[in-house]
Amino acid sequence: MRIILYGFFITFFSIGGFIFYKYIKPGTFNIKMIIPILLFLCVLAFFDLRNTFVENKFIKTKFNSTIVDSFEWKPKVIEFTFNNGIKVSSSYGDFDIQIGDSVAKQANTSVFDVYRKDYNGIFVFYKKYDYNK
Repeated sequence: MRIILYGFFITFFSIGGFIFYKYIKPGTFNIKMIIPILLFLCVLAFFDLRNTFVENKFIKTKFNSTIVDSFEWKPKVIEFTFNNGIKVSSSYGDFDIQIGDSVAKQANTSVFDVYRKDYNGIFVFYKKYDYNK
């Protein structure tokens, strides 16, 4: 997905540069014209780096934890927080997990097991997921 996004922005800015070169009169360029574009790129880079950091921390850490919170921080993306502070992001429908589920994961793998309470309040195996699929 990132490659497609980066390709889109490279194409967008290449076309924008051509239009700027072709149709803007010499001497009318002002540095204030670039500030909104740079600000937009910085915001995109921040969210991309944040997401990469969260993914790497999730994959490298071994844990057995309960989901305590969820937050929708991008359209169609939910970020789940575990009681040990680790987070994982999910698109709608990727993972059927909810607050209160227990997750067990080994270190340096993207595969994790989800356990859900049954009617007696005991955690039983629910599903196995792979974060990278």
